[in-house]
Amino acid sequence: MISSISIRNTLPIFIGVVVLIIYSCLKEKESEFYTMQGVIQFEEEEDILAVVYKTSQAFEQDIKNAKFKAPDGYTLVTDSFFRAFRDQNVLFLKKTDPSASPLVDTDRYSIAEKVISQPTQNYPLILTGEISVEFKKNVSPEEINALLAKYKFSQKRNYDFAPERRWDLTPSNSNELIKISNEIFRTGKVLYSEPRFIAKTEFHSCNTSNLSTRERANKHHELLETFEVFQNNTEGNSDVVIAILDEGIDYTHEQINENWIGEEYYVVDEDEIRSTQTIDSDHGTLLAGLAVGASDNATNQENEIIGTCPNCSFLPIQINENLLGVPEFLRGSNIKNNIDVLLISISTLTLSSPLRVALDDLYYNGRNEKGVVIVASLGNNPNSTACDDFKICSLPEVIAVSGVCLDKEIDNDLSTGSCLDLVSISDQVASALPKDEFEQNLIGSIGQTSAASGMVAGIAGLIRSNDLNLSSEHITHKLISTTNKTFPSSQIYNILGRNDTVGYGFVNAFSANQSTSQLTSGTEISIPNIEISVTPTPNKPQMKDCAYYDIEINPRLSEIYSVHMRSDDLIQRSIELTFDQNFKSSTPELKWFSSGTQNVEFKIFHNNGIYTKTIQLQAK
Repeated sequence: MISSISIRNTLPIFIGVVVLIIYSCLKEKESEFYTMQGVIQFEEEEDILAVVYKTSQAFEQDIKNAKFKAPDGYTLVTDSFFRAFRDQNVLFLKKTDPSASPLVDTDRYSIAEKVISQPTQNYPLILTGEISVEFKKNVSPEEINALLAKYKFSQKRNYDFAPERRWDLTPSNSNELIKISNEIFRTGKVLYSEPRFIAKTEFHSCNTSNLSTRERANKHHELLETFEVFQNNTEGNSDVVIAILDEGIDYTHEQINENWIGEEYYVVDEDEIRSTQTIDSDHGTLLAGLAVGASDNATNQENEIIGTCPNCSFLPIQINENLLGVPEFLRGSNIKNNIDVLLISISTLTLSSPLRVALDDLYYNGRNEKGVVIVASLGNNPNSTACDDFKICSLPEVIAVSGVCLDKEIDNDLSTGSCLDLVSISDQVASALPKDEFEQNLIGSIGQTSAASGMVAGIAGLIRSNDLNLSSEHITHKLISTTNKTFPSSQIYNILGRNDTVGYGFVNAFSANQSTSQLTSGTEISIPNIEISVTPTPNKPQMKDCAYYDIEINPRLSEIYSVHMRSDDLIQRSIELTFDQNFKSSTPELKWFSSGTQNVEFKIFHNNGIYTKTIQLQAK
């Protein structure tokens, strides 16, 4: 059969993957292998046609013997993206002359009209597949599992309308898709057995698809230097809890189940907080695997996943789309005094005033006042406004994370901005997926800023594991002050050592976990002779409930990398100041809850620690 499937760009961008399904026609003949007969369509239209050969023999004769000639008005497409389909006996032609005669089917091949946008070579194509099978009669789970074992299928899925007869089976080796499908048909137990080819391309600019799953995971940890932490310090502490705020998590997966805080799974709705799970989210489960995935728990070592804090615990927090009830929930003592790290990787999350206050309270007053580290993904849109005032990442207390590729170069399809703190790896990496209907532990992949933030959350857990008395401020300081600035290449940093592309640099788990820092539990440094000058900004309105200030710090110290201004009487609660080359800054409009004299804390983040000075400002 010939099918045409249109893939639209309206899929959620955080998925980062477009799956193109191409169905094949399978006829049972011993002498021939039948290849896929299908069409791929994209939204952007170009005059490209698919030449789908009916047999591999015909394809090889034409290609290897150079018998195929493009008809007049057409040229053969040789781009690497299209050449990848030659393994499946498909050529592509581009119509160069609008008046050229239409192409027609022959006894050797079919012509499939296509609408395709041509990806660049940085969008690698991955050809995989599965076999769609319908048995002549119902089959038991034992029979299906025997089939899985015989052909080394990695996954299985059945259909609701015929759960005991119709199955999609995924072989471990996609190159044997047609061979295995033929063998299953020859058993005489099935009505049909058809290969379904799946072409998968990652729509972001990293180009490291030549690495295997294990090589990719090892490369992640090599760059993050987490293995060095595991060898020299710790793999985490089960008393350290990473809360994952997402659409749901399958906590029963074998590679994260032992890290789950048993019996605790919160579902936050507008009018109630329940402890029953309602949704197994791919996204939330994948994040949990990156943060706390434990390789020792994998029954199949080929599919093992390794989190950045494999001995840390995690707490699932399932939320609704409109975030109703979330601020109140986060301020509850059951949460804020029982978690160490909060991971937020939801692109739709906006910052309401109650949520701002809740996150501020969590950061400074949570976990019995040592504070809770907050990690958030910046997003996967280079044109986004992720650092606007109404976004989570705009809060100074939030560690805003973006990503770079495994080849240490910029991933140009991710969000950047003035609130970005650091980068991790954004390439696709293996992690846990919710179980299937037969309780099979599945492995999937996740990339972009979601992957990057999941790894950073685990690293934050490692730091607290090494010293349970460290405050959230000190953990944030360790993460930011120890970043690697040697890559990505050609980065120019401002006077505070940051820029809008990579923040303060690439996170380094080993450096952040070292005990050589002068910053120890609960201590703050003093900076002799430092002066902070705060004056109202000239020609700016100074009103009863808002004001503008100019701020100057002397002496100018190269070791200073960030300055926060905070007050409980500020509606914004806190802001991060931006300085020019003379170490002068002008605040945005500051809004006060009340008039009169207000105490404002200035927190100066220095390479050796944090200096805090309180200054009284007059709010009219």
